[in-house]
Amino acid sequence: MTDRTLNSILEESRKLENLGKRQEAVDYLSTVIHEAQEEPLFLADLYNQRGFVKRMMQDYDEALSDFQAARANAKFTSQKAAAYINMADIHRVAKGDAPAAHASLDKALENAERWTVLEAKALDQRGMVFDYTEKKFPEAIREYRRAQRICEDILENQPDNKEAENRFGQVVLHLGYCYFEANDPALLPKAYETLNNALQIFQKHDDRQGIMNTVTSLGRLAMHHKDYDGALMQYQQAWKILEETQHKGGICSLALHLAEAYLVKINSDKTPDSPFDIPGKEHDGNESLVKRYLERLRDGIRQGELTVPSDAKALKDRFNNLAELYAASQIAHVDGFEEVQKFFRMYDAKRKEK
Repeated sequence: MTDRTLNSILEESRKLENLGKRQEAVDYLSTVIHEAQEEPLFLADLYNQRGFVKRMMQDYDEALSDFQAARANAKFTSQKAAAYINMADIHRVAKGDAPAAHASLDKALENAERWTVLEAKALDQRGMVFDYTEKKFPEAIREYRRAQRICEDILENQPDNKEAENRFGQVVLHLGYCYFEANDPALLPKAYETLNNALQIFQKHDDRQGIMNTVTSLGRLAMHHKDYDGALMQYQQAWKILEETQHKGGICSLALHLAEAYLVKINSDKTPDSPFDIPGKEHDGNESLVKRYLERLRDGIRQGELTVPSDAKALKDRFNNLAELYAASQIAHVDGFEEVQKFFRMYDAKRKEK
């Protein structure tokens, strides 16, 4: 297997993954992995890619198994570093285990060459451990900025490096949302500016997943400023992208955000001034829209489309706020809403057991 063949295989699997055809991507990679056993030079890359797809399917145990196989089959330090980064991601997202994630990232940084995209990716992942798992925002900002500087340096010398530009967009997105999460009013203008920079990066390359993640973050920021029309417009933009890509887990999560936003709008007499240059928009039938999105959330939970990671406190907080607003509203009862409440209570209980 040559570098060109490997890149072609990885590109094909990414196309399937981006189209929401994740099981097809797993099946395709499984066939290639079976055939590549006698040519093990790039086996680690294939295991890392299949593990990534399984991680996006929220099959975390299987993903971790693939990342461990990638580490065991690594022929180059870059393959080993990638495996350790991916393992850290599973420790963070699936298990909420910050010490294990940091230990994996120490190994990743030992194996990654300095001032490379791989080093930036490891620092970005460490930022997310500090940010989402440990809520240590100054430390997270420090790591995101280190990763940002590396990406900027690479792009200054290699402006057409797509891998560096993609990582740059991810890092800027994470940094912008971290400014918001830090709950420091002085950082909110930075949050808005940085998130818009991320959006421009993703729009330049029509990175729909990146665009969706960024506009959802901008929606959360608009909600914080009580700009409910602005938030709804951002969420609806993200919803359109998710429906086109059939990202069912993302649709469920966004349904929760939309239901909450419409409930808040119903309870709001007016929208205060906002820093966002987004024109207001009237929405008719807000109560029916609340029911529509609650029913979509319920149906997704019934079908196993939504799994709440251990570090997804923000999503759980959104639901708790939504439940309070829903209980106080005059909206007709949504059949099965108790199932949704039970679902989030279950994850709260699991989090408290840790």
